[in-house]
Amino acid sequence: MNTRSVTLNSSLTTPSPIGTKIEKEVTVKKRQRYLWPEAQFVRVMHRFRCEVRVAYQNREVDGRSVLELMTLEAPEGSTVQIRAEGADAAEAMREVDRLIKSPAADEE
Repeated sequence: MNTRSVTLNSSLTTPSPIGTKIEKEVTVKKRQRYLWPEAQFVRVMHRFRCEVRVAYQNREVDGRSVLELMTLEAPEGSTVQIRAEGADAAEAMREVDRLIKSPAADEE
């Protein structure tokens, strides 16, 4: 998943016993053949205490693991789901939005 090259489709916020649960669907716009985007996503998610999961085609992986993110192999145009659950889930998803909307997202 290229976290810097996706478009936001929707979001859902629900209460959870361990805090807020937020889900977003994003469409992969561009794929690059190196792991920098996954590593950047993981680096950002490590700032938060919430659980972060990324799903594609009935597979769900830890959003804090570069290797697990790479195993999803979501091609360009595919839709992935990102879920954050915990006390600072809303803050984590704001950072996801920031990554998606960053000016560098359009660069190759």
